[in-house]
Amino acid sequence: MVCVFGAIRMTDGNVSMGTIVAFMIYVRIFSQPLSQLAQAFGQLQQASAGMNRVFEILEEDEMGEESNKTKQLDIIKGDVAFEHVHFGYSKDKTIIHDFSAHAKAGQKIAIVGPPGAGKTTLVNLLMRFYEVDSGTISIDGVKVHDMKREEVHDAFSLVLQDIRLYE
Repeated sequence: MVCVFGAIRMTDGNVSMGTIVAFMIYVRIFSQPLSQLAQAFGQLQQASAGMNRVFEILEEDEMGEESNKTKQLDIIKGDVAFEHVHFGYSKDKTIIHDFSAHAKAGQKIAIVGPPGAGKTTLVNLLMRFYEVDSGTISIDGVKVHDMKREEVHDAFSLVLQDIRLYE
């Protein structure tokens, strides 16, 4: 805008080229601190969001003691069963209602659906990242709730679809 207005004024002979260049430099000097301030404000917002995530994790309840759980899978065949599973991330909002499914050893199963349908939630329940509200999940007839989390994790290989090393 300054260049266009300056070019018109220069063709009229009211302003010299040096005046236009000097004015452009002044505009740049004036706007640079404002852009730096805007950039710093954006970084503060990102830091605040990250801090909130860290505090949410720190406020989570610790996992229960599992030293009394002795069930183990010596030989894993791979039968997995969900029986009348109910689950909600909060107690007042159940998102999985009476879900039952059985995957036999060696059987290939695809879990498909739109985003938010519960595909990842099913895997998280199977891996005991969350506990079911009611119902049971079992591997080769052994309830995962009766096993230590490490035992359950050793029975599976989990590769998530959205891998993020750095954000």
